[in-house]
Order: sequence, then C-alpha cells, then structure tokens
Amino acid sequence: MHPGLRTALARLDRCLAAERALLVVVARQGSVGDAAADRPAGTVAADPADPADPVETVDPADPVDEGSPGADLRRAFAVVLDDLATGLRTFGDLVGAEYGTGGAGRVDESLDRLLQVVRETRAVLAELMIVDIDPRERTDLWILQGSVLAAVDQVLRQLDLERPGQPGEA
Repeated sequence: MHPGLRTALARLDRCLAAERALLVVVARQGSVGDAAADRPAGTVAADPADPADPVETVDPADPVDEGSPGADLRRAFAVVLDDLATGLRTFGDLVGAEYGTGGAGRVDESLDRLLQVVRETRAVLAELMIVDIDPRERTDLWILQGSVLAAVDQVLRQLDLERPGQPGEA
C-alpha cells in the first residue's frame, strides 16, 4: 500500500473515532440533558446509564425558546456537523483524486476545497465557544458544549493538511 494512502486512512480512522465520541456525547447529553429543560413539566427523563431504558428525544415540532442556550447550541451543532460531513467527503475526494484515477488539477481543487471547509468549520467552532452557558445552572449543556468542541477539534486536526498531524496522534 502506498505510504500516503496509509497516512490518509490513518487520518480517517482517527476522524471516525472522534465522530463516534461526538455522537455518543450528543446522544446521551443532547437528547436527555437538553431535552429535560425543553420538556413539559411532569415528564420523566430516561436514564442514559441504563441501556434498557429508552432515551426520550426532543420532538422538533415542540416549541423551543429561540433565545435559549440550548437552541443556540442546536443551531451551531447542526452547522458544525454539516461542515464536518462536507469536510470528510472532500477529504475522500482528495484521496480518490490523489491515489485513484483523478488528475493533478482535481487534486489541487479538492485540497483547496478541503482547506476552505476546515477554515469555515473552525469559524463556526469559535462561534460555538462563545455561547454563554453557566456551568452551575446548566451543567448538561456545559458538558455537551465542551465535549463537542473537543471532538470537532480532533476531526479538524485530522482534516487540516496545512498542519500535519503528529505521529501517533489520537
């Protein structure tokens, strides 16, 4: 196997690990912790530690206070996850162009597009960092925010080819 292809696959493997961690956190905290604040009074939250207990999810049709930190986080998460998906697809295009049947022009185009997506996602990530959440009042959202920031940053480090990853970086 070509060493460059092996490196690309290792980057994708680290992206996959970070994406899994991100989705686990969002599923546990987002659907249970944030949903608890948005649920009508009298409903019971599912226990995320008990796999037999089904997790309740937020109904998108339910009204949510648009100015709440939870609503701000949901909007930012939606943009970040969409940008990450675009970045991963673009990285795949780049690998296909470089090690497949693509030409040099396609490689340059894919690389430029990937770096642009990484920069845009970092900008959204910066926006996500400034969402004001008081950890004393909304510990669930604060944990969710920090966990998502860490996982997204890990994926971006793998996709940012201007800053090569360190050997053995997890």
